[in-house]
Amino acid sequence: MNSSSSSSRDEIVLTRDGDIFNPVQIDTLLTVANFSCCLVGIPLNVSIAVTIIRLRRLHRKPRNIFLLGIIFSNLSFFVPAVVKLINWGFYSSESLCQSYVALVGVPQGLLSLNMLLALADRYVAINHPLLHREKMTVRLASVIVLLSSTLIVFLLKFIYIFDVAPLRCEVWLVHVKMFSSSWPLRSRRA
Repeated sequence: MNSSSSSSRDEIVLTRDGDIFNPVQIDTLLTVANFSCCLVGIPLNVSIAVTIIRLRRLHRKPRNIFLLGIIFSNLSFFVPAVVKLINWGFYSSESLCQSYVALVGVPQGLLSLNMLLALADRYVAINHPLLHREKMTVRLASVIVLLSSTLIVFLLKFIYIFDVAPLRCEVWLVHVKMFSSSWPLRSRRA
C-alpha cells in the first residue's frame, strides 16, 4: 500500500517544502489582474453575444454562429478565474479546488477548436463559395459547434468522467510536462 502511495506522490507537483502544490493559491497581483480581466471581459463578450443573438440579420449567417462559439469559448476562460477569486475572497474549500482542477484545461481546448472551425468555414467560403452557400446553413453550423464542443470537453476530461483518475486538488506532473513541452523557451531556461 505504501509503495503505491509513494509512486502516486512522485507523479504530482510538490512545493519546495515537499507539500502538495495547491493550484488555486494566488497572490495579490494575480488577484487584481483576474478581477480586472473579469470586470472588463465578461460584459464585453456578453454584450457581443447578446447583439448577435438578438438581431435577426446577424444570426442568419453561419459565420456568426462560429463567432458565437468563439465568444462562448472566451467566456469559458473566465470560469477558472472566477473560481480562483471565490476561493481567495469568499469560500476556500477542497471541492472548490477540485472544480478548478476539473475546469482548468477546457477553455484552451474549446477556443482552439472553435477558432479552427471558424477558420475552416472561412476557407470553404472563400475557396468554394457556391458549395458553401448551398451546404452551410445556420442549423448545420450550430450542430457542428455544439457537437464538436461537447466532444472536446469529453476528450479533455475523459479521465474524470469515467473515474480513471480521482479528482483531487493537485496538479499532475504529466500536465506540467505537456505544458512545458509546448513552451520550448520556458523549458530551456529551467
